[in-house]
Amino acid sequence: MIPTANLVTTGTGLPWWSTAVRQWLAWAVIVPAAAIAVACLATEATQQFLAAADRLLFLPSRRTFALLVALLTTGLALATGWWLFGLHAVVGDEFAQRWQAMLLASGHLSARAELHPEFFSTVETLTVNGRWFAQFPIGGPLLLAAGAIAHAAWLVNPLLAGVAALAFYDFLSHTTDERVARIAALLFAVCPWVLMMAGSEMNHVGALALVWIALASLARWSGAGTGRQRAVAAAAIGLSLGAAATIRPFDAAVAAACIGLFQLREVVVRPALRRSPLVELAAMSIPVALLLYANHATVGSAFTFAYDVLNGPEHRPGFHMTPLGFEHTPRRALYMASAYLMKLDVGLFAWPVPAMALVAGGLWLLRGATRWDLLLVGFAAALLLGYACYWSENYFVGPRFLFVLAPVFVLYTARFPMTLMSRLGTLRTRIAAALLVPVWLLVSWAAPIREFQLYGVRQLASLYRMHAVGPAILRAIGDAQIHHAVVFVQEGLHGRLTARLGALGMRPLAAEQLVSHADACTLIHSIAEAEIMPDPRSGQQLEVVARAVVADVEAMPLNLPPAEQIALVQARAPDAECGRELETLRGNGASLAELMLFERVDASGVLDGDVVFARDFGARNGVLRQRFPDRAWYGARVERRGEEIDVRLLPFN
Repeated sequence: MIPTANLVTTGTGLPWWSTAVRQWLAWAVIVPAAAIAVACLATEATQQFLAAADRLLFLPSRRTFALLVALLTTGLALATGWWLFGLHAVVGDEFAQRWQAMLLASGHLSARAELHPEFFSTVETLTVNGRWFAQFPIGGPLLLAAGAIAHAAWLVNPLLAGVAALAFYDFLSHTTDERVARIAALLFAVCPWVLMMAGSEMNHVGALALVWIALASLARWSGAGTGRQRAVAAAAIGLSLGAAATIRPFDAAVAAACIGLFQLREVVVRPALRRSPLVELAAMSIPVALLLYANHATVGSAFTFAYDVLNGPEHRPGFHMTPLGFEHTPRRALYMASAYLMKLDVGLFAWPVPAMALVAGGLWLLRGATRWDLLLVGFAAALLLGYACYWSENYFVGPRFLFVLAPVFVLYTARFPMTLMSRLGTLRTRIAAALLVPVWLLVSWAAPIREFQLYGVRQLASLYRMHAVGPAILRAIGDAQIHHAVVFVQEGLHGRLTARLGALGMRPLAAEQLVSHADACTLIHSIAEAEIMPDPRSGQQLEVVARAVVADVEAMPLNLPPAEQIALVQARAPDAECGRELETLRGNGASLAELMLFERVDASGVLDGDVVFARDFGARNGVLRQRFPDRAWYGARVERRGEEIDVRLLPFN
């Protein structure tokens, strides 16, 4: 409720907040006033309408309703994914996991590392002892691999969202009354945050589905009447949490801790439940063993994750120096936790009222907390605290690290008008309260796009819509009937310099920071000098860093998107070599990382598809002649005019 992020930051905080508050205050008067007016002027008609809606809500049986909610969620997620992303991967996490999924679908945990990694590596892939793979745990790519085999990776997350909706409803039907369960399930199915994430290929949706299967199974476990029912429910809890750990280990660990504390209390009260947790642990060990095996087979250690190897120990949660070179402090953690919730005020439902205020109101109006309320609120608090202690403030269609909590927020939002009605004394005020959610839904989905407007599904979608470039390059290759070729993708200078620093041994996040803030011309010359040394990975990259940072403290970042950001000393004219590099400063969205998911490997794990994609380094491309001697070579040049993407393929001699 309190905009803490704007109070503790030393910067500007979230500058849109004051505009949002003014809009919320206006709608806080408009909507209740309109609801009261309708309730007073058309009391009987409105009462009949609400009664008819209630009868319709209870018309399907529980099983039929659960199926309908799952189908609705899946269908809307598919439509949203097509609307926002064209049913394509659009960001780096998706690219890396799809590439790993391609390897798994080919029967490999890793590919064989290339001799010149700067042409093929990305900031989210790594090489260990000749093995080349993505930084993510195995579970997310494994789900996508199942979809990729069926040529429908875009279908995986919408289906998982439908499973999550079903599990959410199942949990509520065992822990609260049926009316709350059905209204909350429907609200989940039309929640823009849920639909936008489910329309992507991010791994948060799989974690959401599995954690809520575990919670639904926990409700069944608690109410089981026989030992067999308890054992089946316990096995489902264990398998779900273990599978969630293979996708997002941190989310699964927090969920497991909260569920474990809940079960400990239940076992103390009901000794008959004591044996079933052993079944749960045994079931959990099966998917966890798969995760540990995958870790050992890739990074060489069962208990070490690839992202720790890629980014170093600074990657882990805690208050310390981060991989980006700044210190994560408790003050910054408080800022992040508040910022996540403040952004959910807008991003959860796109309603013209602050979503977290409704969640807080739903909790405050409750007459008493059940054990299930304590579990859910404890889970939400624990996950929020956990990710506040993790240094990376990160967003994708909202605060993605909190996505597994979406059903918690939806539940207490749904409860807000219902508990408010129970506190109101007159029929007309209760009718007005019942109209609030339908009106908010109508406003959010019907509102047009307007400048400075901070509500509306279309307004939110306009901020998150992204267009993939990779499919356009593939279409150009198909139209030109190019086969058995190498296609060099011209990334921007930021991507090229980051890849070259990575080939020298610098960690990718540190390399990206250096490229964004050090003088690009100095970096170009220093990297070229290090590359001709006999063993460029022997520590020479440290000299590159020292020369670039110390010699050019006056370098200023240019006004470019983060993925293409570089810096220059403005008072210095670039020399010929730097000038040539600056001619291709921007890649216009072209990214080798995006095209990695279209690469293929042979039976031994060597990169060897019909078309191999590589990063374009101009004259330096010649070092790959020996690697690909019999293939035709082309360069892909991307030009953008608004949302139109034009691709030219230029033959290389």
